[in-house]
Formats: sequence, structure tokens, C-alpha cells
Amino acid sequence: MVVGSSHANVKVPQANYVKYILDTIQGFGDSIGWIDEDANGKAYSFANIRESILKCADSLHRDGIQSGDVIGVMSHNTPDQRILVLAAIYCGAVVYPCNHLYTQAELTRMFEIKQPDAFIVASQFVDKVNDVKGKVPEDKIYVIGESRTHKTFKQLLDNGSEKCDIMTCDDDTTILLMHSSGTTGTPKLVQVNGYALLASLILAAYVYVTSYAVSVTIVYVVSPMFHLGSIFATHGLLVQGSTHVLASNPTAPSMLQAVQKYKVTNIGALPPLLLEIVNSDVTMDYDVTSLKSVTTGGAPSSEEFKLKLRKKLNNAFVAEGYGQTEAGILTSSNPRSAKNSQGFLVPNTTMKVVDCTTGNDVGADVYGELRFKGPQVISRGYVGNEEANKALFDDDGWLRTGDLGCYDNEGNVYVTGRIKDVIKYKGVQVAPAELEGELHKLPGVADVAVVGVKDEVGYGGEVPKAFIVRNGDVTEDGVTRFLKDRLADYKQLRGGVVFVDKLPKTATGKIQKRKLPKLMGSLLSSRL
Repeated sequence: MVVGSSHANVKVPQANYVKYILDTIQGFGDSIGWIDEDANGKAYSFANIRESILKCADSLHRDGIQSGDVIGVMSHNTPDQRILVLAAIYCGAVVYPCNHLYTQAELTRMFEIKQPDAFIVASQFVDKVNDVKGKVPEDKIYVIGESRTHKTFKQLLDNGSEKCDIMTCDDDTTILLMHSSGTTGTPKLVQVNGYALLASLILAAYVYVTSYAVSVTIVYVVSPMFHLGSIFATHGLLVQGSTHVLASNPTAPSMLQAVQKYKVTNIGALPPLLLEIVNSDVTMDYDVTSLKSVTTGGAPSSEEFKLKLRKKLNNAFVAEGYGQTEAGILTSSNPRSAKNSQGFLVPNTTMKVVDCTTGNDVGADVYGELRFKGPQVISRGYVGNEEANKALFDDDGWLRTGDLGCYDNEGNVYVTGRIKDVIKYKGVQVAPAELEGELHKLPGVADVAVVGVKDEVGYGGEVPKAFIVRNGDVTEDGVTRFLKDRLADYKQLRGGVVFVDKLPKTATGKIQKRKLPKLMGSLLSSRL
């Protein structure tokens, strides 16, 4: 059964991605678009941002950057980096954000999939790029900061003209290469086309205006620049006309200090930073009464976590979005939806759920693989990975998410995790997310992940095992007793409980469950 959005369809124009942004922000004039916290609150008007993008695009274009060129970008989140990303895309280039935390070996493997033709790099990462740049010439490395050997952002800005006339890419051209999260193996390189990302911005803006009933005025967003969420937020806030407070290396205290200083109304942050707020008293040192909403994503959050977060942050509304890099980051959002739900489908989006074994469609309240269609879904697949491309869409063109979930008769979408993570105990499915949600309610549990391990005693196939990070007095016996009357017998932690200092996570906060068995092995070895 195909499920549609309860929203009316929204028009997504067939437009050049950057030109749409430039045309939109032209109407915001001298109002403040960005505040750079790292530069003591330096303000950038929308007019200044627009002029800077055009000038840098003109300089890059005259320097030989053209349609189809792949530009690797390695930097923290800064205004200069954001300007150069949009300038490069306006030239028709494909922006390839690179994780500055990667080792030389990891970057080398990345560039074996796709080698950049040029680089935009922060001065502190120049040496790292030099080690992996391959045949990229020195004059195609552009530095954010000071440099004696390469062109800098300041030079591009000073030498460019805002009256540049560039024939840029059409709306369906690939504009970004983004690495998938890599929670189930080696990350894949996703081709994001301009129309899909533009659709995401427009659909998200519509949901905020019509559903959240909170004004998006002064926003502080925490997301690494190599994650699509950072680009999505930066560009989305531009077209919404919001003021965006920027910080290159945020912490929970520095974020809360900015909330107090600039009267921030909305926070966008990944779960790890918000978890720090929930598990500490850091909010007591700051005035957060201006906060109206908190938006998170990248990894599921339990209702208990959201409740605790609201209490810490002025009872702000906590909004959670669900999506994937392959689906423009947003397919559903939860403006005041049912508990444990990922919300309702965003406009122009349809979904169906299929049985994981037979592939047949299933109805409401039946779990299976979630599949989507919508303008925000990428039109191309992965770079150089034909096997993954064949599995990305089904024969009818539905995006196969690999996520286990369902919907109810009211249209709420529920996601319980990756299909590969589902535990099968004596032929019965056990969703780790359900156990994790209950364990988050136990005082003293700071973080938790549940995985299936081989049943060494009976013939159950797999049994649930919990990895717990403590911030209080919690014992294995206490955990077992806590779950006994809360969950059915087949869902109990027959695999036991392991207490760890931290859980392995991606940069976006997703727990890397495939690494937990290895972590268990390391713990055993250290105790011998």
C-alpha cells in the first residue's frame, strides 16, 4: 500500500541550485544572515554573503574551474568555507566535502573512488591535503587563511566581480559528492543532484512554517561540514531568511553561551552534543529562556531523551527528522506527532513498507523495509559502485532505505533501526531500538546500544546483548530486573550486559554497531 503525505504538494522549481539561493537572499538585503562566533560576533548581511559568493565564483571561473570539476573541501565550518562551496557549485563544479579527522590512509581510499581536480582547504589542513592530493597542481589548491604558496580566499574575494556571467549547471546535475554514514561497512560516495537538494530545502521550509508553530529566527546549528546536514542547514536557513550563528568547533558550553549572548531561538544539533547537555548540569550556568525549539537527526532519539532535553532547555519543542543522504536528508519530520514516531511524511513524498522476506507490500502497523519516492530522492546512485547501485532502487523506482519500520493509520512513520541490526531469537524478531528506548529510562544509563550475539547456551539463534555507558550506580543485575516486567520474555538480555566508557559512533552520532563485537574482544583481552 502506498502512503502519501498529508500535506498539499509544494512547487519545486526547475532552477539552478545556487541561482535560486542568490535570487532568494537578494530580497533580504542588509538584514543579518550570519554571525561568526569565532570572530567575536562578526555579522554578515545577506547582501554581503551574496556579493561574496558572486565574487569568488567569478575568480574561480576565471582561474579555470569549470563544469564537472570535482573540488575536495577540507575545513571547519566557517563563513569563508560556506561562501566558497556555493561559489564552486555556481561555477558548475562538484563539491566533495572531506573529513579532516580521516587519516592519510582513509583519505587515500576515498580518493581511489574519486580523485578531486582541485582543493579548497583550511590552512591548518594543507599538509594533510598535500600528502593525498595526487596530480592536483599547486595552483588548484585554494586556502582558507594565510598562505605563501597558494591562492587564498581573500585573494579570490578581492579579485572577483559580483557582475560575473557564468553558464552554470542545470537543475539535475550532480553538485555534491557525499559519503554515506558507513554504519554497516565502508562508506559509499553518494551523488547528490541540485534538484534533489533544492527540493529538500523547500520542503523543509514548508514544514517549519506550517507545522512547527515556532519561528525560525536566530539559529545555532552544530553539524560537521562533511555531513549533508551542515550544507542542508546552511543553505536552508539562507533561503528562509534566518540569522545563522556559526562556530567552527562547538562544545555544549560554547553553544549555550551563544544561546545566551545572541538570544538564539532554535538549536540544530546532533545527538552526542545534546546527550552531553542531558547528562550534565551545564545548562544551569546559562540563560536559555530564548529557546523555542531544538532540532536533531542523524540518529534516533528516545522519548525519554527528548523529555529530559526539554526540561534542560526551557521546555523547548524537540523536533526530529528522518531521512538519508540518498533522500536529501529529509523524508519525514515530527511536528507534534505520536510518541516514538519519526513524524509525518513531508510534502510531495510517498512511502510504502515491504515484507523483508517476500518483498510484498504490507499495511499499517506491520514492520518491514521503508521505501520512498519524492523530489528530494537522488536521481543518481553511488560513484563507482555498480553493485550498490543495483540494490539502491527496486524495479518500480522506490528508494530502498535498508531501514526497518512501519506506519500507522494516522500517517505516523516509525523507524526501529537497520534491517541488518534486527535480532532474530527463535525465529521471532527483536528490535534493538525498543530495548534501547527502555534502557534510556533507567537512571544512571547515559548511553546504550543493543546488538544480537550468538546464543551460546540454547538454540535461539541470536540473543540481545546491551553495551551501556554509565553516569550513575548501575549494575547488570539492576538492568536485568528493570527490564523483566517491561518487555516480553523473548526480548530479555540473554546475551548479558557490558559496561563501556563510550560507544563507537560516526561523526553524525550514529552508533557503529558492527564495531561492538570487536570492542567486546578488546575488553576481554585487557582483563586477561
